[in-house]
Amino acid sequence: MRSIALLAYSMLDELVSSQSVGQRLAAISILESIPNPKYLLWLAHRVAVEKPFVAYHAAVALLNAARNLRASNAQEVQKAIEVAWENLDRAEWKDPAQVSVLENAKKELNWTKEKGKG
Repeated sequence: MRSIALLAYSMLDELVSSQSVGQRLAAISILESIPNPKYLLWLAHRVAVEKPFVAYHAAVALLNAARNLRASNAQEVQKAIEVAWENLDRAEWKDPAQVSVLENAKKELNWTKEKGKG
C-alpha cells in the first residue's frame, strides 16, 4: 500500500473518515510514507481504537512523522506522541511492538535537540 501512497494521497480525507478498517489502514499507510501534520492527532487516536495491527501501523506513521516533521512541526508531533501514549496507557493490553515504536518516535523527536547540545 505504501508504494501507491503518492497516487492515493488525494483520497486521504475520504479514507481517514471511512467506516472501513481497510480504508483507514490505507490512510495510515499513506501517512507512513507521506507524513502530514493535519493527521497527527488522528493517528494518535488510532492507537486506542483500532485492532493491534492497524494501531501498530499508526504508531509507525507517528515514528515517521517524528523523523520527517521534527524540524517543521515538532510541537504537533510531540503532542500526538503524548496522546498516543495516553491512549496506550488506557488500553487493557499494551502491544510491546507499539510501545517500542512509540519509544523510538519520542527518541527521534528529541534527536535534533540532543544533537544541538553536542
